[in-house]
Amino acid sequence: MIKQLDFTQDFSSVKFMDTSTSIGLLLTADGAPFDLSACQTLAVQIANEDGYITTRDIDLSNVDDPASGEITMPVDGALMAILTPDDYKIEVWASIKPISIATTSRTATLSIIDGQIEPHTAIFPSDGVLGFTIKENLMNQDGDTIAVISLDEYEQRFSQLESSLEAKVGTLVGPPGPAGPMPDMTGYATTKDVESASTANDNYTDEQFNKAISDISESGAENLVQNSGYPIDLHNWNLYHLSGVSASFVLAKHSFYHNGRDNMFKISNLSANKEAYAVASASPVSPGDRLKIQVKGFQNSDVTSVDIYLSFTDSAGKNVANPALAYGIKFSNIEIKQYSYSYTVPNGAATVAFRIDNNGSVTEGVSADLYFIEPQIAVENVLSPWHPSFLDGQRVKLTSNDGGPLLNIMANGVTDTNAVIMGLNAGFYTVYIQYGAINNPSTDTLRGTIFSTGSGYGNGNFISNASDSFSKFYLAMDPTTGVHWFKVPKATETDPLILGAFHNGADLNNEKTAGSYSNSTAGIKNGPFVDTTYVGWDVTVSNNGHVIHQHAYRKSGESAYRTFWDGSGWGEWQIITPSTFAKQSDLTNAVATMKAYVDSKITTS
Repeated sequence: MIKQLDFTQDFSSVKFMDTSTSIGLLLTADGAPFDLSACQTLAVQIANEDGYITTRDIDLSNVDDPASGEITMPVDGALMAILTPDDYKIEVWASIKPISIATTSRTATLSIIDGQIEPHTAIFPSDGVLGFTIKENLMNQDGDTIAVISLDEYEQRFSQLESSLEAKVGTLVGPPGPAGPMPDMTGYATTKDVESASTANDNYTDEQFNKAISDISESGAENLVQNSGYPIDLHNWNLYHLSGVSASFVLAKHSFYHNGRDNMFKISNLSANKEAYAVASASPVSPGDRLKIQVKGFQNSDVTSVDIYLSFTDSAGKNVANPALAYGIKFSNIEIKQYSYSYTVPNGAATVAFRIDNNGSVTEGVSADLYFIEPQIAVENVLSPWHPSFLDGQRVKLTSNDGGPLLNIMANGVTDTNAVIMGLNAGFYTVYIQYGAINNPSTDTLRGTIFSTGSGYGNGNFISNASDSFSKFYLAMDPTTGVHWFKVPKATETDPLILGAFHNGADLNNEKTAGSYSNSTAGIKNGPFVDTTYVGWDVTVSNNGHVIHQHAYRKSGESAYRTFWDGSGWGEWQIITPSTFAKQSDLTNAVATMKAYVDSKITTS
């Protein structure tokens, strides 16, 4: 089926913030209007040269004539708040039941195949994309402005200044100021703390440990894909395809992965250019969650292409979205590679499932084999190494009989932590590593979990006690090189927006990285203030770096902001707090007048 997408009217561009426009789109299949009555959902995907930007859902109840194949996408304020002047590409994604298609000269009729549950996605157009442009309006074009102050306002300000100066002219030299505050030493260890650390390590309660574990958010979050690695069966997975497609889903070994020692998932497809896809069981998520997704895989040369999707459903099980993380790509056929993606959970979604498609064989009857392993979906900001789902651990014993850790590594001067870990049999372990144990990477006791394959591979996540600031560690196991420990940096150790950075003598025209900054005696360049020392400024970035905002300020109260638009450069500084220090050329005479007035008062007094 050849799918096409066209505008219903002559349309190619709209001006930025013009919300009176709507875009009419015509969907056709094999030259005939596409019947929309079989669609579950319909969405317009919008991207620019940098990649995907947003999705606009189409309300099918507002489609007057589904058989016409015509839909309308409003260009409203919500959309203009996301898009900026640029060239854009669009596709229309239709979520439909598995179907058979009968075409006439006027329509393409869809018939739902009984017994099929999982919806399919039809993408318009089949080849290329449909493009349009958002052009700049006059408000996008920067111009020079001159700050203006009325005569009445000037007289009022001068009168207020006069009263203030008369009251304070005799107090120009004041008494010494109070001593500055003592530095906050909260969190710093004392000599007494260090001396008592060894006895305090084992007093860390389970409640404190569980809370610290729940605070892990940067990386190492739970893998939401169950039965994702070292599989012994296909539980939590299902294979879907249209009737008539010859495909299978099995476990298989290959020399590309662990030298052929461990199982992988394998989708074989004998049908030419017809998809068969595997879907994992769904797991709960919340709208706005930032997901990191990864999977390892390879294919033989007979696979036409591979798709990777996420499938989102609401709390009632109704489909919300099926975004493609990768569409029509080729996996390597000479080695196993990892493929990584990011996605934000859409509004209305309550669960997410991982899906991977084998889009058929190049030649009918020749097996197109797609291998994949270690799929992972995690709610985290930093991609972490693959690890099994916590729910996978329910299949094995996790704790000792008394409820304590299954594995205890003590500081007896003999037991080597790494040697014990490398000797583990296949399984999932709760672990206690005492402070002082050989090769304990922390300066404190560690508690956490380890997954071992029993063949020298595995990984784990740990967190320390308070005296090591609840630091997080993860480990990776390799049969050749042994155990490798990694300490996860805290956000305050790496994020300039939280910690702040010192950029003495900086040129603000070049300050385009999000963060919070300051200088001291080496003055900044291209700032808004006459006095360029001791300035602080914040930088925020949006629209993939196309729009940058700067806010500058000084201790004395001056404050200003400006915006950078890609293609237009920096706008003028806009003064938030009027001040004699700020660059307002129209106040020069007022400043001179006030200075003369102050001098005269000092002289007469």
